[in-house]
Amino acid sequence: MVSFNRFSRTAGADPPSTKKAIVVGAGPGGILTAIHLLKRGAYEVVLVDPGQDYSMVKDLASHRSWMIGLATHGISSLREVDGLWDYVEKVGVRLDSFSIFLGQKEMRQTTDDAATPKSAMKEGMSQEGFLVDRNFVVAAEAQYLSQTFGNDPNYKPKYGHRLLYVDDRQRRVLIRNDQTNEEEYLEYDVLIGADGVRSVVRNAIQVNHREFECSVDDIFSEFKAVHVKLPPKVGPGTLTLLPNSMPNMNGIALPEKGGMICMTFGHNLDKPCDDEMMSDDPKIVAEYVKEKFQAYALIDYEDFAAQWCNQSWNTTGQVHCNFYHSNKLHCLILGDAAHATSPSIGMGMNTALSDASCLNRLLDKHGDDSWDEVRQAFSHERVKEGQSLTDLAYYLFSFDTKQQLRFLLAGAIRTAIWKRFPSLVNPDPQVLIGCGYKLSEVYAAAKSMGIIDAVHATNDTARREYWEKRWGMIQEEKTKSGISAKVLLLPVLCAGLAFSMYIYQQTTPPILS
Repeated sequence: MVSFNRFSRTAGADPPSTKKAIVVGAGPGGILTAIHLLKRGAYEVVLVDPGQDYSMVKDLASHRSWMIGLATHGISSLREVDGLWDYVEKVGVRLDSFSIFLGQKEMRQTTDDAATPKSAMKEGMSQEGFLVDRNFVVAAEAQYLSQTFGNDPNYKPKYGHRLLYVDDRQRRVLIRNDQTNEEEYLEYDVLIGADGVRSVVRNAIQVNHREFECSVDDIFSEFKAVHVKLPPKVGPGTLTLLPNSMPNMNGIALPEKGGMICMTFGHNLDKPCDDEMMSDDPKIVAEYVKEKFQAYALIDYEDFAAQWCNQSWNTTGQVHCNFYHSNKLHCLILGDAAHATSPSIGMGMNTALSDASCLNRLLDKHGDDSWDEVRQAFSHERVKEGQSLTDLAYYLFSFDTKQQLRFLLAGAIRTAIWKRFPSLVNPDPQVLIGCGYKLSEVYAAAKSMGIIDAVHATNDTARREYWEKRWGMIQEEKTKSGISAKVLLLPVLCAGLAFSMYIYQQTTPPILS
């Protein structure tokens, strides 16, 4: 049964100046947007999300998702709201060191702002890294929202409700209560779509604007994440990179609160991992990891294997759009709805938080009665950042090992020169991210270095050839030599990585992006 919500315009109880804003999606960017709108005092905000309110979850550890890095962009956005960072800081781990393991060989360095030329830092930015579970960030934001505006009649949380449809003619949305299946219409003046990769708000823009270009695809890899006890060899604030740590598998390990660590391992679709890691038998997985994973000893291989086998392979999507708003629909999109991305550079959530911060600044500039100008300005400022995010995440790292090695060595050399002569050359693109530069500026630098165009050709070719073979469009060629080129290249790669890390250790600290 469909009903009109009591917050519709027909109620006639609200002051004329109060705008009805609907924020769809209670992720990091959506909640921060709701906070900003409520703090402005000119909006009645309805927050719609099919999930649960994480501020009400007592045992949040049972809802772990994956660890992420909060970098300069995200931290500065959270700090713009007085007191909000205090909530987030309690649930995360500050990064104090960085290690890369090549087999059992560890190359480690500590974070040190003094190692980066101050002239290279973006004005007003500081270098810092913070590791936190994505759901814990959401819970911290939701707790702040609830404690600050829980008794405010202008805040209407609608958790457990799913957006079904955007009515472009009557400026309203249809939502459904997932528990009761009751449907209702909500009218709005402002609609914010922070509703993820499969965004319903974005779909409405696509239906109403023929010039709207949008693509949704995957990142051409799959991965699993487990939460295990912190190994003795790993520090409680140490991020560890684990390249080729098991055959055809790269990994990353991020420390958590409570003496735990989140370990993520994945592989590209065209280079699958060994059958043992595909097994559903924990004993097979435990024995394989104990034999093949040599970076450091785990405390409990059985626990690792049980978690590994008790989950499916994870994938994530990429989203590219040529604009992020519709004045016809009085809506805009942000976060994953606008620019979902590979987690390879760790800037997805940071960019979503920056979206919310940018929207608030544009409202300050243009005013709450000038939403047409605000929406247009939002697309103008954020599309280049969203496109840069997705392209950097996918094209900053080559699927071809030899090509990636060349870029890795070149980046190390550039960074060494930049450390001593910052006005002469750009460092590795990820260093620029850590210095607080906009992603569009980092993209321009990476393109000028020849990285983007070269990796674009390599990765797109690898992806196309994989699907051509998978669909049977072409026949896969058999290897003529009995020795894999990958095996022959491995010693060279390890030596190159070792040299690269040596250069980094002598010049600049790692940047958590």
